[in-house]
Formats: sequence, structure tokens, C-alpha cells
Amino acid sequence: ENILLTSSRIERIHNIPLIVNTSGATVYCSHTPAAILEKDRTYPDLIAVVKPGLSLVFGDIHVNVLKGDPDSGRDISYGKHRLKSFHSLRCPGNALFLGTHLSRYADAGETLCYSMTSEGRTILVPGSLGLDADTDYPKYADMLVLPYQGDDTLINDAVALIDRICPRTVLLDMFDDSCPPMTRTSSTKGLHKVLQARYPELPVVKPRAGKPVTLL
Repeated sequence: ENILLTSSRIERIHNIPLIVNTSGATVYCSHTPAAILEKDRTYPDLIAVVKPGLSLVFGDIHVNVLKGDPDSGRDISYGKHRLKSFHSLRCPGNALFLGTHLSRYADAGETLCYSMTSEGRTILVPGSLGLDADTDYPKYADMLVLPYQGDDTLINDAVALIDRICPRTVLLDMFDDSCPPMTRTSSTKGLHKVLQARYPELPVVKPRAGKPVTLL
């Protein structure tokens, strides 16, 4: 079992020590989340530090590690913005924890993106809606796992990412309220409407718990 961690944002990393220490899975991540995991008492032999340019092989799955969004400052400012939202009033315990621990989970510009290939199909999993300007990402990936979470520019950022990658299928991700107030439920109707007009033949899949997703 393996876990590919894209960043050290709190909603992604907070439960990793429990999962890893219980399951014995190996977590692959950059230096900053590795240091956080060690401080959170994750077994050191279950942490593998990776960086852009490396390739990993898990059976018939080949994974290329790519550089993701280098703008680490945006994550902290976004987190502070979320803490000031009315959403914080609905989860005061979470808000208090985030308020005292948020800066600890900055990604230091180390957000990763994973390109996974198996049986001639490629799935691209970016850590955020932002990408590195100088990195060559696989264009026309069979599936783009789109992290659809954010505020004012959410639709524009998502469309810009799709414009750059030109995927054959989009799988929506992170649109639910998994870690309030850092996250919120993001309606996907606006994105569907924009993409239907811009890319009428592009399948956009909104997954449901317990139901498999099949590449076309």
C-alpha cells in the first residue's frame, strides 16, 4: 500500500500518521510534509521523500513526480481567509485548532503533481489548481483529477488548468466539505455550465462514494 501526498496542507496531512501507522502503508512526499509527519510520530521507515524528476514504479503503475504550484504563500493566506469566514462559526473546535496550527502546515513551495501511467493510460493528479509555469506536464492526459476547492476565482482557475492540460476526461475532486472551515462544499454546476459551452465533448465526472469511475 502506498500514499502519494501532494502537499502539507492540513486537510490532506492531518490524518496521515494514523492511516500510515495503522496500515503500514508508505507515504511518498516532499521534505516539508515528511518533517511534519515525523514530528507527528509517523514511523520514519514508512516515509519516503521524493522530489520533481523522480520516477516511481508500483507493479504495472509508473509514476512521474512533477513540480506543482510553487506559490506556497497562497495556502496560508487562503487558510487565514477561511478562518475569518462565517463557516468557522459552524465548527468552532476545528477553527480553534486551525488558528493555532495553520502556519505549521505551510508547504514551502513544495506542492507536487503526480503523473501516473498504466496500460497505456495516463492520469494526472495535481496538488492544486495552480501549476508551475516551466514544467512540462503531460498534455491530453486520459484523466485529470481536478482539485475543485477555492473561493472567488475557482471556476477561472479550473478552466485555466483544463485549457493547459487538454484532458480527455475530468474527474472532480475535493469539492466536498471534508475539513471545515479550511474547506467548503463547492457547487460544481457553474463549472459544468462553462465547460459544456467550451468543451462540449469533454466528460466531467462527479464521483460518488462507493461507486467506481471508469476511463472511457
